Amino acid sequence: MDPRPTEQKPDKPTVVYTTTSSPAANEKENCTVCKKHVNDGVECEICERWFHAPCVSMTKATVKALADDKSLHWFCEGCKSGVVTMWKKIKERQDELEEKMRSVVKEVEGLRKETNTKQSKMEHEISIMKKEMKGMKEAFEDVKKVNSGNEEKIGDALEAKWVTVKEEVSGLESRLTTKFVEIKKDVETLEIEKRRTNIIFHGVKESDDVAHDVDKVREILSKGLHIDCERHLGEMYRIGMKKDDKVRPIRLVVKTLEGKIEIIKRAKQLKDSEEFKKIFVSPDLTRKQQLEDKELRDKLKSFRQDDHSGARIIIKGGKIIMEKEDGQRNVLFDPKKKS
Repeated sequence: MDPRPTEQKPDKPTVVYTTTSSPAANEKENCTVCKKHVNDGVECEICERWFHAPCVSMTKATVKALADDKSLHWFCEGCKSGVVTMWKKIKERQDELEEKMRSVVKEVEGLRKETNTKQSKMEHEISIMKKEMKGMKEAFEDVKKVNSGNEEKIGDALEAKWVTVKEEVSGLESRLTTKFVEIKKDVETLEIEKRRTNIIFHGVKESDDVAHDVDKVREILSKGLHIDCERHLGEMYRIGMKKDDKVRPIRLVVKTLEGKIEIIKRAKQLKDSEEFKKIFVSPDLTRKQQLEDKELRDKLKSFRQDDHSGARIIIKGGKIIMEKEDGQRNVLFDPKKKS
């Protein structure tokens, strides 16, 4: 619609729409309803047909609002239902995509410290999503180019555009899901590598003096495990928030992987020591690894309870193995092969 105010006359409203404002004024100068010549009226933005304001039950206040505010739009009854329905669908989908984009941005911020090398790729995906959202907005503008008063033709054009938009959105969602899976795997790999030489001490009595923790770990390594602590001892600190009713574990960064393996192998000796029998040593696992380890140990407990053959059932190489008296070994459970 391209309304413009006409010259003021005593017997007419100050603000009116004229056929001279339309590029096709000479072709469409009659009101679609009453078929009479249009000196002032409104034009449908879809089919570009003209109407007298009274013929479409439009008040003077509405006419004035349309003239004063260029952001307002008007469609005839023949075009309105298809356009409004399409616009609602596009707007609803746009809101959903905007919510997804906010979620994407939030998760990217949470992963930024560990995935700096992946940040540019994610930002590229967000850029693609913004462009496709812009394309959805432009889709509505494309619909307005359908220069016909035929409702069936308009409906077909709207439906075709909506199918294209749904296919584009579906493809975008699939790509984002795949990308998130890849990033989470990369983050897990980075976290495992960062903890590669770490071990955790559980049950070490807590003190406000940091030096106490250092001395206690030295004592565990030298007296409890008979290991040269100076050869292995690296950075050391408590994990988590301090609470009065809970003893926080100590994370030790061992200088070498060989040193870590040596400590883990000897850790069973602590249960034979009266002084250190309440101390427990474990690898520094990620949250995902902890859940997998718990599942493995729960399975081991179940297999041992159900077995009455006297065979030795152990965890080895991330699997649950049954060792029979004749030396034969059977794999009872392999997490990598579970359905």
